[in-house]
Order: sequence, then C-alpha cells, then structure tokens
Amino acid sequence: MILRVCLKFKSFLDAFYKKLITIFLIILISNFTFIDNSFSKGGLIKSTINFFKSFGKEAPKVGDDILKNGKTTIDDLKKGGDELFKDIKNKQIGNTSAQADEAIVLERIGADNHIVEFKTLKKSTRSDYIQHLRRHGDELIDNDLFDVYENITSDNSKYPTSFKSYVLLNWIGRIYIKSDYFNKPKFEDKTMLVCKNIDQMFYLSLLMEQEPKRAFLTKNLKFKKNTKNISPQELFIIEDTEKRKIMVSWPVNTEFPQNYFVIYPNQNFYYENSSSGTLSPEQFKKYLSKRKSFKNKCFKATESGLL
Repeated sequence: MILRVCLKFKSFLDAFYKKLITIFLIILISNFTFIDNSFSKGGLIKSTINFFKSFGKEAPKVGDDILKNGKTTIDDLKKGGDELFKDIKNKQIGNTSAQADEAIVLERIGADNHIVEFKTLKKSTRSDYIQHLRRHGDELIDNDLFDVYENITSDNSKYPTSFKSYVLLNWIGRIYIKSDYFNKPKFEDKTMLVCKNIDQMFYLSLLMEQEPKRAFLTKNLKFKKNTKNISPQELFIIEDTEKRKIMVSWPVNTEFPQNYFVIYPNQNFYYENSSSGTLSPEQFKKYLSKRKSFKNKCFKATESGLL
C-alpha cells in the first residue's frame, strides 16, 4: 500500500515538473520573435491555464508512462529545447552581426553624412559628381578617364607610366552582375559600396551607367585618431573576373600602388596598404591565392544604411 502511494506521488511529481518545464520553455520562447504578438500576449496565458486545467487528468497517466518507459521524457524535452535555443542563438548572432556593422558605419560617419554621400551619387550627373569629388580629392580625378590616363607621361615623374600595362580601362564589373548580393534588389548602374575592416572604412562609388565605367574612393575614415585619411581619388582596375575585383590607387612617387582593394561576390573584402609601394600586382595576387578566409565585408549602401 505504501509502495503504491509512493509510486503515485512520484508520478504526480514527475508530471508536475514536466508541466513546469514545458511552461517555462514556452515563456522563454515567447520572448524571442518566433512567436507572434497575439500568441505571446493572449495565447500564452490561455495555454498556461489549459496546462493547469489538464494537469489533474493527465498527471497519473504521464507518471505511469514515465515509469513504464524507464526514463523521463523531460530529458527529451530538454534536448529539444537546447536545439531550439541553439538555433535561436545562431540566428540572433547573424542578425546582430549585420546590425552591428551598420551601427558602426553610421556612428562613425554620421547618419546625415551617409545620406548625403548616397544622394549625391544617385541624383548627380556623372560630370557634376566628378566635379564634386575633385573639390576635395586627388589631382588625377578628371571628367574624362582617357585624359587622366594620357596625362600620365614620362614627363611627370610623380606618376610612373610603367604601371599603365596593368590597368584595365574597359572593365565590365562581373562580380556586381553575377553576385546574388550585389544584384539585390536589382543591379544598379550607379552603386555605392561601404567596405570596412577592423580599423577603417571606405566609401566606394561605381559609375557603370555609361562607358567608360569608373570607380572612385569617395571617402576613407580611419578609426584611430591622428591618422591621415586617404583623399578621394580614382581607382584603377587591374582584375575584373567573376571571382574577384581588384582596384588600386595609381602609384605616387613609387613603382607600384600603395592601396589595393579587393571585393568578392560573397561580400568578402580585403584591403592592403603597401606604404612603400614595392608590392607588385603579381606578388599581391600570389598572396591573395594563399588566403583561405576573409573577415572583412563590403556592403551595398542604401539611403538609410546598408543592404
């Protein structure tokens, strides 16, 4: 008789704990976005009441099933809960990462300045936009790309003519056309990219609405104080494939570029500052081929932030 009472009491406790854990999980999950507002407010209360209403009827049955199976179903419930929370956590981490990148960019440059950069590109004619960049930029910026190219002569030792052999004047922009990301929501022939690494960010403008296509570094903002930002300037393309795009600044008093920018279709981004100007494009490409992963990203800019 005592044994029977003990068994029933154990069944009661097991069922009770199962109900508590189930309700606890529902409450936790409702704090996430997986349950809509109607359930989390009204449905959750109703479900909780129903759990307690059915408790008296189901407790003995649940307890018998628990004893019969030789192990508790609570372990299974915990296992399922752990997997669910793991999935929630992973999704939240992904969202937080994307939002964090946008927050950093807008905090550093200022939301108003971001809007100005974006609208100036979108609403200006090519000629007006280039004139806008020239006011604060490099002397190589000119309305006509071919004039820029032809003005780099042996008479001007500041800009080595030997680098001309690396430059692609008639590039296509294959990664922007083929990439699932850069095509969202559609391919835009005037595109602004925001690329960042651990210590600085870059605003890059792509003018692809007419030939010749052109690329500009429009703004550089270093996160460390007392470090000089790179001035706005034309970027010259030395590789244009579906796998990656390599852009460089023209060498100034050096044999090779001091700034290399690499963009991949999956948003990966790499920036190399070769201050000595001794890193050739061949050496740089060999270095890239050895890299297995990239932590930095390029984003397509929107008026309100990043895509």
